Amino acid sequence: MEHAALFPHKSFQDKSEKEPVQLNKTIFTRSRSENLTLPGKSLTIDTSLMVPDQRSPASPAVKALDLSSSSNENSLSLERGNKIRLYERECSEVAPSLFMSGDTVAKMHEILVENGITHIVNCVGFTCGEYHKDKGLKYLTLYLEDSPNQDIGRVLYHVFDFIEAAHAESGKVLVHCTQGISRSAALCISFIMHTKKVSYEEAFQGVKAVRRVTNPNIGFTCQLLHWQKQLEVAASSHTRERAMYNIAPFSRMDSKLLVLKHVKSRTVKLLDPRGVFVVEGEQKMFVWHGSRSLEEHREGSRGLIAKLFKYELDQSLPTEEIKQGGETREFLLVLGVTKTFRSLKKLPELEAYDRDYSLLYQDPSGNLF
Repeated sequence: MEHAALFPHKSFQDKSEKEPVQLNKTIFTRSRSENLTLPGKSLTIDTSLMVPDQRSPASPAVKALDLSSSSNENSLSLERGNKIRLYERECSEVAPSLFMSGDTVAKMHEILVENGITHIVNCVGFTCGEYHKDKGLKYLTLYLEDSPNQDIGRVLYHVFDFIEAAHAESGKVLVHCTQGISRSAALCISFIMHTKKVSYEEAFQGVKAVRRVTNPNIGFTCQLLHWQKQLEVAASSHTRERAMYNIAPFSRMDSKLLVLKHVKSRTVKLLDPRGVFVVEGEQKMFVWHGSRSLEEHREGSRGLIAKLFKYELDQSLPTEEIKQGGETREFLLVLGVTKTFRSLKKLPELEAYDRDYSLLYQDPSGNLF
């Protein structure tokens, strides 16, 4: 599939220079505009835009042998800065009615009006505000760190719902982070992968052809590749690994944004009386309510299950809600209880969930109340 067919926007061409890239202590020498081949995958990573903690600096011994290292680093830093400044005020349409930018554009109401923006996904609620909510713009604010350890998979379906609802109203959506490089790019790429049914690499190349500073961090890239693989396996075999989820807040900054957090295995040993758990069966979805769970979580489970049906299962299944102590034989069999039927009236609180449940009682400053 040609990128131009999916992304009918103008593209640019970067200079190609050689530089060493260190990943997992292995040195690859390549052109910055070429692909980096890793075991089983071919990725495109623009190292000229990596922030310092994403690049491995040369050791003192290497620098001692390379007298030009300092000037080379200064040159790369200058090039990176110039590239970012070039797009500072650019509201880039990376797909029909889907735009991407940094915080500067998000602040400038005249640019938003010029591009017909009606909805905004703010990836950086820590530092960026809902600047124009009073002017009628609709916001979805997330609290995403630009870190390889940040799990973005849990919010993808919230973002998809928000964008699709905007498009259904003939609206236009801006996804922005601080500089329009990594976090916003990852969300736009994932939405294009979903709607166009294309691979990560195709979506990435299409977005980068429009906004040359596009460069999701390596953690986001790996998560989207893993998500792509999961969808491919499910589509090819029409089966998927049945899972169990804990419903919990995504961030301490917004305890009302609930997500499905994957539990490592389906077992009664990982149920907690403070929580609401979604358990996938072969022909039915179960929602288990702990005796000390919150009503808003029980209510929120319904919307999260709807997202699961829509984006992963591609079908609806009967859903059965079960209160702690009222477990059915069918439910217990799904959780691996095969020998004797037993009630789960008494279950211990598990330390593994303490952080999730402490978030339920925090205000936006992170203080308990």
